[in-house]
Amino acid sequence: ALFCARQGPDRIQLAVDAYIGPSLAEYHRAIRRLSVSKACCRDPRDRKLLLGLLERCFKCEASLVTVGYRKQYAEIGSAIQAQVMPEQQWEVDYSRVDRYVRATAIALFAREAAVAACWLRNAVGVDCDEDECGWGSLASELGLSELHEALRQCRPQLWLHGGCDSSVAQERLD
Repeated sequence: ALFCARQGPDRIQLAVDAYIGPSLAEYHRAIRRLSVSKACCRDPRDRKLLLGLLERCFKCEASLVTVGYRKQYAEIGSAIQAQVMPEQQWEVDYSRVDRYVRATAIALFAREAAVAACWLRNAVGVDCDEDECGWGSLASELGLSELHEALRQCRPQLWLHGGCDSSVAQERLD
């Protein structure tokens, strides 16, 4: 997320085989489950640093939330009185980062799927208009409507032919 935010997602290229059914389902599942706050670091000492960088870069807001209650006993005169006190802690809302990472991952996977579909069409005649591997519907499911619309309008076969319409592109293929 930090690399993409600073350098741009166009500097990332995925080296995945996104067209095998079981692996595609796993990629979709991983993007659905993505959560910065639940993520682990290989070296636990890095977690605080990385979360702080994400918090500043994405302007994540912190709020005081109640995580539980505990009884606190106080002596008032000769009587002992129990009070229920809330236990609170500061929590950072990383939803902006989660949304950014999900949208970027879907866009990158969709781009790779589109490019591969174009090459498949040229090599073996598979229609790449129909083969977006479900990335558009995943974007819609996750509330990324602008990305969904962009993917819906995507015509990757035109990329190979300089933006011509598909009939001209098909003539060039023949």
